[in-house]
This record gives sequence, structure tokens and C-alpha cells, in this order.
Amino acid sequence: MRPMIRPDEKHRLKTVLVIVAVVLGLGASAVWLTYGTLDACSIVRIQARQEAAREKGPSAALAALVPDSVVDAAVEAKYGERNRGTCIKLLLQRQPLL
Repeated sequence: MRPMIRPDEKHRLKTVLVIVAVVLGLGASAVWLTYGTLDACSIVRIQARQEAAREKGPSAALAALVPDSVVDAAVEAKYGERNRGTCIKLLLQRQPLL
């Protein structure tokens, strides 16, 4: 019986998988270094605070002082239930959060 994958194809597949793993690792490392977390909802919270800080004025000081639960509630009020899928969708849309 003939093997389904030839040895040279096995080597090529292994190389592709290693490259994919390295690229994913570099991407995760870049997110970790930028935000300090890999959780999508925590990144949404951080971006909401950064947007408020960019606006300057009282909202910047307020965003820095309020607890995370208040920022989460503001995001939930605008976009609905805060779950992993919603947070990833918000990150991919790249629109202002608050």
C-alpha cells in the first residue's frame, strides 16, 4: 500500500507549519508587548481609555480614574453584551469605541 504523503511532501508540510507557528507567535508577542494582554475584551477596554485620553479634557482624566467595570459598562451600553466575539468584532472594525 502506497503512503498518502511522500517524504518530500512531509518535509514541505513541516516547514509550512513551522513558518505559520512562528508568524502566529510573533503576532501574539506584538499584541502582548503593545497591550500587556491577549484577551480581546481587555484590549477593547485599553483602546477605549486611550481614545478618551487622546480627546484631552475632563474625559481623559475621568477615563484614567474610573474602574474597569465602568468602562466595560459603557462599551456594553453602546455595543451590547460584552463577550469574546463582540470584542474581536470591535477590534477588527477599527472604529471609535466610546
